[in-house]
Amino acid sequence: MSQKIKEIPISKRFFPGLLPIIGDEKYKQVIARYQELFEKHELPQHSTLQWHLIEGILPGLAFYQVLRESEESQKSALAIIDQAFEKLFSDKLAKMKKLGSLRFVYPFLRVYIKPAMRQYPPEGWKINWVQNDRRAIRFNMQSCFYYDTLPNMARRN
Repeated sequence: MSQKIKEIPISKRFFPGLLPIIGDEKYKQVIARYQELFEKHELPQHSTLQWHLIEGILPGLAFYQVLRESEESQKSALAIIDQAFEKLFSDKLAKMKKLGSLRFVYPFLRVYIKPAMRQYPPEGWKINWVQNDRRAIRFNMQSCFYYDTLPNMARRN
């Protein structure tokens, strides 16, 4: 079952960093498109899936659609989005690289990984854990909320 929220929430991690990357005019277009997409779609009942929709799926789809409507090819639009994501999330990437270079991190990661994966609930993701031991952490992602949701949303708009 889905629900509607009266106020349109705006992504707190995606939109603030996007303005300096794409400029005021495109930014306003992306926000307007996001609001249209949000109003057209029912939200999932599960709060974590709502978060993923608001913070990831709808902003990314709005950005992509605005780029495509401004005559960008699919390849070019995806490249622009990749560049924007690199800038938006470069601080997190740098932190992860730094952590990954520390030898003592892996044992903590082994303990932390399963609780951290709660942000991907079974209502949206099917994860089959294959290995979590001293040698490796491995899992198979058998379904993904983003992968399952985006194509349907793109076709409806």
